[in-house]
Amino acid sequence: YLENGIFLEANSFGADTTAVGKLVYNNSTFGQQEIITDPSNNGLFINFTAVEIGNTGANRVDMESSKAYANGIIVRNYHDL
Repeated sequence: YLENGIFLEANSFGADTTAVGKLVYNNSTFGQQEIITDPSNNGLFINFTAVEIGNTGANRVDMESSKAYANGIIVRNYHDL
C-alpha cells in the first residue's frame, strides 16, 4: 500500500523477501546499474521509467559500489539474461 491507500500488485523477481522503503522515480534511459549500486539510494524503491531494464547486462566498471543499495526496482519489462 502507498501512503495514500493505493494498493499496487505486481510480479517480483530477484530476492524472495519482503522489503519496505520510499518510492522514487528515475527517468534515465541508461545508467540503471550505477543507480542501483549508488549508496545514496539506500533503502529506496526506484521506479524506472525506461521501457527496458536488464537487456544490456552488467559489468564491474559501472558499479558505484560492491552491492545494490536500492531496496528494489520497479520496471515495466524485465529481461533476465
